[in-house]
Amino acid sequence: MKKEIAEQVYERDNGRCIVTGYDIYNPTSSNFAHVLPKGKNKFYHFAENVSNIVLVHYNIHHIYDHGTIEQIWNGIQSGQDWFCLIKKYNELYEEYSELYPNHGVGFKDYYQMINDYDEKCKG
Repeated sequence: MKKEIAEQVYERDNGRCIVTGYDIYNPTSSNFAHVLPKGKNKFYHFAENVSNIVLVHYNIHHIYDHGTIEQIWNGIQSGQDWFCLIKKYNELYEEYSELYPNHGVGFKDYYQMINDYDEKCKG
């Protein structure tokens, strides 16, 4: 990621993880997450879009990229604000779909997945 993009994201997010609210000092690439995945056959047009990059703790980044709904749900239960990230995902997906209507990348309905997991836990 370009240094100027990282600086813009760091300043916009006030040097804090948007999910936990914890301060992030001396951020590395592990602290900058793409809301819409940037990889090949994903949302590559937004790879350097500042709106598509957020400042997060490296553990949050790992969970977001490779974790489970259970991990996200547990974070929500412990007071983490995963919904700000999910809301951003939904907004960016809609914007990307308007700009690139034939992109062919499926929508992840995090709200439904979290609700389904919550119901499973209650049952």
